[in-house]
Amino acid sequence: AEAGKELGQLVTALSFLSYVLEQQRQFETQRQTLLQTLEICEQQNWPNRAATLQIDLAKLEAMRGEFSLAEELLRVARVSIEPTDGFAIAILEEACGLVADWVGAPDQAQQYFERGRHAAEVARASVVSQRLRFHVVDLSFRLGVPQSDAGLNGHHLGFMEALKSLQSGQFETALGQLQRLERELLEP
Repeated sequence: AEAGKELGQLVTALSFLSYVLEQQRQFETQRQTLLQTLEICEQQNWPNRAATLQIDLAKLEAMRGEFSLAEELLRVARVSIEPTDGFAIAILEEACGLVADWVGAPDQAQQYFERGRHAAEVARASVVSQRLRFHVVDLSFRLGVPQSDAGLNGHHLGFMEALKSLQSGQFETALGQLQRLERELLEP
């Protein structure tokens, strides 16, 4: 794609490369790849594609502790995303929620996750919707106010309770909770 100057194909290839680098935990190389891809999108005036790259880059910057930069990237992405692109909006809200959570703003994170979950459900993006539900549940457990109405079935909530026990060092309680779940029939 690069040799043939096929910029659309190059952006797609670099996006896949970025994903592979993320899975390999090569975050600095992924960051450089995202910056290169973002530069192409900006030069070609592809704002929606640029926005999804800015979201990925924002998460990387937040992981490096560059929260102001991450928040700025997310602000720019929000302006670029088409209002009818529910999937992109859900991904944006998820990233905003993660950054807010990482900077210690759990109430704001909760709002972002809920907005993202709504956008994902409207867009019928079930994988993103479930991921956002788990963010909501995880956050509520960490805040000490578990939500039973987060759209998860009883088995999932039982599992989250066991994880909370495990995180707080109550190993025998967690083991008992998991053993009870193991004996229960899974809900459809």
